[in-house]
Amino acid sequence: MLAVETQSAQLFVLQLDAGEVVNAGVLLLDPAMNALHLRLRRDWDMVAPEEAEVLEALQDDLEMKAAEMGGNQLLGYLQGTLSNVLRISEPRHVIVENFERALARAYRQHVDAKP
Repeated sequence: MLAVETQSAQLFVLQLDAGEVVNAGVLLLDPAMNALHLRLRRDWDMVAPEEAEVLEALQDDLEMKAAEMGGNQLLGYLQGTLSNVLRISEPRHVIVENFERALARAYRQHVDAKP
């Protein structure tokens, strides 16, 4: 039997209130590396057409800030500054074998996005 190396991570769900609350994406924190992996929906024109242009830039902006600040600091900033329109869930502790696969799985589980 092969031993699989796993590590602890924290999963957050980003939500958008666009008249109704929808899950906008998932954020997965690698605390050992202080790295934030994230995936946001791309169907903003269907979810929030009036804000689609701004929301389309959100993933790149968050990735840039995570690289500059570190994952922990960005999450702290988001938790302290997001409004009622955008909000972030409490963290869920998860065990991760591969961050990219775990991120894709969490996205499929939590975000009902259209292609």
